[in-house]
Amino acid sequence: AVFVFKKRADYSPENARAILYSVPLTRVDDYGRTYSDPTLIGPVPWNVERADVAPTQLMLTDDMQEIQYSGGTWSERFDRTSIINTQPLLTVAAWWLSIMAFGWAAFPLLFVLAPGLADRGYALAKFAGILLVAWVGWFAASARVPLWSPEGLRAIWVGLALISLVVAIRNRVTLLAFIRARWRLLLAIEGLTLLLFLVWVGVRLTNPDLWTTGFGGEKPMDYAYFNGVLRSTIFPPIDPWYADGYLNYYYFGFVIVGAPTLFTGVLPATAYNLIVPTLYALTGIGAFAVAFSIISAVATSIRNGKRRLPSPYMAGMMALLLAVVFGNLDTPRTFFTGLARAGGYQELQDTSQWLLDDFKQQNGRDPNETELQTLYAESTDPSFSTQVRYELTIAGNIVGSIGRGMGKLVAGEQIYINPDRWFWGPSRVVGEPLGDSSITEMPIFTYVYGDLHAHMIAMPLILLIVCLLYNEVALAGREQRGAAGRGLALSLIALAVGLTIATNSWDYPTFMVFGALGLGYAWWLNWRRLSRASV
Repeated sequence: AVFVFKKRADYSPENARAILYSVPLTRVDDYGRTYSDPTLIGPVPWNVERADVAPTQLMLTDDMQEIQYSGGTWSERFDRTSIINTQPLLTVAAWWLSIMAFGWAAFPLLFVLAPGLADRGYALAKFAGILLVAWVGWFAASARVPLWSPEGLRAIWVGLALISLVVAIRNRVTLLAFIRARWRLLLAIEGLTLLLFLVWVGVRLTNPDLWTTGFGGEKPMDYAYFNGVLRSTIFPPIDPWYADGYLNYYYFGFVIVGAPTLFTGVLPATAYNLIVPTLYALTGIGAFAVAFSIISAVATSIRNGKRRLPSPYMAGMMALLLAVVFGNLDTPRTFFTGLARAGGYQELQDTSQWLLDDFKQQNGRDPNETELQTLYAESTDPSFSTQVRYELTIAGNIVGSIGRGMGKLVAGEQIYINPDRWFWGPSRVVGEPLGDSSITEMPIFTYVYGDLHAHMIAMPLILLIVCLLYNEVALAGREQRGAAGRGLALSLIALAVGLTIATNSWDYPTFMVFGALGLGYAWWLNWRRLSRASV
C-alpha cells in the first residue's frame, strides 16, 4: 500500500512534534525500576524466546474465546433478586452452611487418611473440602471441560460426598466410636470456628466498602481478579483489565474462594466480605488443630509418668491467639511514645550529651577545656555507675513524660500520633525499614485490612500442609493405614504443596523444602536404615 500525504494550511510543526514526542519510549523490560513507577510503557519487544513462552501474547485464541463466553454471563451466574441475595441474615446462614457442607463431604476421607491427628482432620475438613472441589473444577476447566460453574461445582461436591459416604460406611465402626469418644472436641472445634467467623463478620460490617479514600489498599484489584475468575468458563481466566486477554498471575486462590461463591450463588461483592471472615476462621482453627494434636501426643506419651500433663486445649487456644489475634505489640509502644512526647520527652542523642547536661546542672556553668576532655573520655568508656545513672535518667524521663502526657489526655488535650502509626506501623513481622516494600504482614493486620490477597488465601492452605506433615511424623513406626491410605495421604500433601505455586508462588520454595524435610523425617523415624524396602 502507498500512502500520499498532503500538507494542509493548518499544519503545525510544533503540534506534530508534540504528538510524536508524546509517545513513551520506555521498554516494558525497563519498567518498574522503583516502587509504584508511574512511567508509561511504549515499545514491547517480542523476540523468539518470548514468543515461545506466550505464543498468543497472553490473548485468548478464537476457540478459547468461544468456550469462555459460552458459559453464561455474569447475570446468569448470579441472581440479584434471589432470596439468598436479598435477605442478609439468610445470606450469612446459607454461606456458613455451605462451608460446613464442604467439611462434611471431606471429613470421612481425612478421618481415614489422618489418624495421627487428635481430631482426625475435623478442623481441616472445611478447607480441605473447598480445596478438593475447587481443584477438580479448575483441573477440568483447564482441560476445556466446562465444570467451573454453579452446576458443575455442585456436581463435584456430590461426587466427593458420595465417595466420603462410601468411606464412612466402610469405616463406620471406628468412625462412630471416635465421634462418641471425642464429640466434645468436635463440638468445640465447630463452635470455635463459627465464633471466629461471626466475630470477623462483625469486623467487616464496620467497614464493608471494598474501597476507601485513605489507605484504601488493593481491594479493587482483588475484586477484579475475583470477578474474572468467577466469570470464566475455562482456565486460564479472563483478564479483567484487558479485553480478550487471559490472566497471567498466581490466581488459584481466587479459584479456592470462588468455589463456595459459585456453589451458593452469593453476589461477589457480598461474598468478598464473607470470604475474609471464613479464611480468618479457617486459619485460626487450623493453628488450633496443629497445637492441639502435638500436645495431645505429648500428653499421651507421658501419661504414666509423674509430670503434670499439658493441656491440648490451652495449647490450641494459645496457637490460635498467636496466629490470628495477637500482633507484634507495637501498638502499645506507639501509644506510650505519643504520651511521652506530649509530656515533653526528648530522646537523648548519646552519653556525651547527657554528661555535658548533667555537668551544667550540677555546677551551673559550662565545663572548661580540661573538664570537657574528661567528660569526653568518660563518654567513650563509661563506668558502670555512669551507665546505670544514664539508663535510670532515661527511664525516669520516660515515666515522667508519660505521666505528664496522661495528665494532658485526661484533661481533654489532644495527643498527636500520626494516624497511620496505629495500623501501618505494627503491620510488619520484620520491622519497617525505610524504602522497604516487603510483604511480611502480621496475620491480624492482613485480616483487619481486609485485602483478599494471595497470601491471605494461602494461610489455611499452609496450615493444612503443616497438619498433614505432622500426621505423617506422628504415624511413623505405628502405621495404621494400608498402602492405599498412605498413597492417598501423600498425594494430598503433594497436591497441597504443589498448589502453593498457583496460590501464592512465594510460598512454594519454602514448603517444597519443608515438605521434603517433614516426609524425610517421617521416613527416618519409620525405617532408621537404608534398604530396598525403605526406599
